Amino acid sequence: MRQQASIDESLRPLSTSVISSAIEQDEAMQEAELSEVATVTARERDVLHLMADGHSGKQIARALGIAPCTVERHIENARLKTRTRNRSHLVAYAARNGLLERNA
Repeated sequence: MRQQASIDESLRPLSTSVISSAIEQDEAMQEAELSEVATVTARERDVLHLMADGHSGKQIARALGIAPCTVERHIENARLKTRTRNRSHLVAYAARNGLLERNA
């Protein structure tokens, strides 16, 4: 029993440093995400708003007066900046991170 207690005590500084390191990494990742959100352009946000409202690429193009391939490029750029996997993930990410707020 005494040996177990001394082992636990010897591991305590190690476990504290591992936890501290994990917290620092998580905070760094959150800061990186926020900086990526800030780089989404106003036009990419316009496209995101319309996507979130359920419009197709062609409908978005008509609404914004741009070519459908330009809409696809805006979607792809926003997806790459936010590191999302697909359109659904992009819209969910945008909603979660305030990109769909009108004053964002």
